[in-house]
Amino acid sequence: MKGVLLLSFEMLMTELPDLAQIANFRGGLGILGGDIKNGWCLDKKLTAIVPLYSNCWVNGHGVFYDTIAPKILTLDVLGNTVNVRNITNRNNVFLLGLECPSVFDYLYTDNRWRRLQQEILFGKTVPIVLKTLNIKPDIIWLNESHTAVVLPEIKKDPFSNGSKILFTIHTPELAGNERYDKEWFPELKVSDEFHNYFVQNGCMDFTLAAISMADRINGVCKEHSQTTQETYPKYTEKVCGIRNGSHQDTWQNPRLREAGDNIDRFKLWQIHQEIKKDSLDKLGLNFNLKNPIFGFARRLVSYKNQYDMIAPIIRAICAERGESVDTVFGKLEGLGMQFLCAGYVADSNCWAWINEFNKWMQDPLLNKNFVFLQRYDFELLKLFGWGLDLGLHCPIKKREACGTSTQRWTINGIPTITSKTGGDVEFISEFNPETHEGNGFFIDPYSSYTVYQKAKAYSQIYYETIEEKNDTLLYLMENTFESRKKIDITGTLKLYDNIFNSFVAVN
Repeated sequence: MKGVLLLSFEMLMTELPDLAQIANFRGGLGILGGDIKNGWCLDKKLTAIVPLYSNCWVNGHGVFYDTIAPKILTLDVLGNTVNVRNITNRNNVFLLGLECPSVFDYLYTDNRWRRLQQEILFGKTVPIVLKTLNIKPDIIWLNESHTAVVLPEIKKDPFSNGSKILFTIHTPELAGNERYDKEWFPELKVSDEFHNYFVQNGCMDFTLAAISMADRINGVCKEHSQTTQETYPKYTEKVCGIRNGSHQDTWQNPRLREAGDNIDRFKLWQIHQEIKKDSLDKLGLNFNLKNPIFGFARRLVSYKNQYDMIAPIIRAICAERGESVDTVFGKLEGLGMQFLCAGYVADSNCWAWINEFNKWMQDPLLNKNFVFLQRYDFELLKLFGWGLDLGLHCPIKKREACGTSTQRWTINGIPTITSKTGGDVEFISEFNPETHEGNGFFIDPYSSYTVYQKAKAYSQIYYETIEEKNDTLLYLMENTFESRKKIDITGTLKLYDNIFNSFVAVN
């Protein structure tokens, strides 16, 4: 088998310096791409091609690649100079970046015309790179609709004859399902025979184009595959579900990794306390190490619903135990927790959230137990994946197919309060403090009050353990840590390998 070509518009490339890392990933798709690259375990060669962005979407700072990624080709594509750079070529993985500052300026730019030009340039450049470097993949793996313009070029070019197409849809949200005015179809500069693939239902729909031309389609969990089948019933037979996974060596704290796989719950608790202190020190925070830390580090996006979920209950979460706090739900008992969150606005509707978070940090009723960091980067995600005691993952049901933050916490033995939806339902089960079974808590029914109730249950478990009344919390952490095996990226890749091998069998 000649191998797999993975195409994506974002990727967390841990080989690059901090600024370049942030410029080239924005969320779960980029994180997953990096984890696939880092955890590639199949006997097939993986070639991955991604754009390289010349500016960081978080702070606008320029990114320069000359000293960090060697140039192996310079191409003229549609009048644009595209530098092809070698990011990685090791362990059966060959990662190439396409640099063209005048077009690939910002990842997911809000300028729709520029966004279209990015997708066109990517679609035209990839086949040229393949032919120039004589890369003939058996499988071309498209991730999200941003990559769809590659398909007409691949389908028409005899060089790629016989390549099978896998198209992975990562979200039901419009942001990942590109649509443009149908009058812009000529901009694609593809044969008219592809017009009806792209122009459907009154617009130019890149998701439908990719679905129409792909040999197989997958959602990123069982629920998402069902949603995809319901959204595109004509293509039900093509669709399957493969839940995302995470690369443990990337996201697990080194102290846990060094301790090995067979650590008991007491050792796990001890190591977590050390990691917690170290993470807070690196973040420059002066939280009370004896009190539980609850929180999240995510992009701030409307459907992730972070503000609306915690605003009605934040004072009760952060109030001392024994206090009674007025809320929209009436008087609630203080939980004695600290709330630590971080993120960066990726949805203009969420700028008001940051203003409110900053006000909370000045609110004397929160007793300095609430901290928000306006930050989003690889190092931050790791520190939050290590240093919290309890994670919060609260997207609106069926709006997030398979988040990655819950998996980062799980890899480090940190339980989560999570929406009962998406990929989480495949590896999380409700914790029962009486039987010590389960590894997390579901927001079911989906409401802010349920979050409070589950946080209260956790707080009681936590303090009973601290006060040496029982070791229930240690069982919860042990169960969580054990379930990391279900989400290892190698298991995910083996499921994808079944699809790859079925393509070869058909050939």
